[in-house]
Amino acid sequence: MDRITVNLAAADLRKEGAAFDLPMALGILSATGVVKPGLIEDAIALGELSLDGHIRPVRGVLPVALLCRRRGVPRPLVPAGNAAQKSATGGSMGRW
Repeated sequence: MDRITVNLAAADLRKEGAAFDLPMALGILSATGVVKPGLIEDAIALGELSLDGHIRPVRGVLPVALLCRRRGVPRPLVPAGNAAQKSATGGSMGRW
């Protein structure tokens, strides 16, 4: 059985909210070959990963999506429950 260790250093920086679990899961899935690396390369993942594996919508998608557009991030990935914010940016964004 293989092990995967995720290091959330530095310990003195507070980590809260749902900003870490989904990107870590996508990184692990990519590293193990479950998700092709090219699918998430140059992407930002927004959403909350539930304990049963579903991706839940989150608050604050619109400002992040607009920042991604200004900074040239080609693929902000958003939960299907955030589709209204996605359409408000006028850009194409992936969704789950």
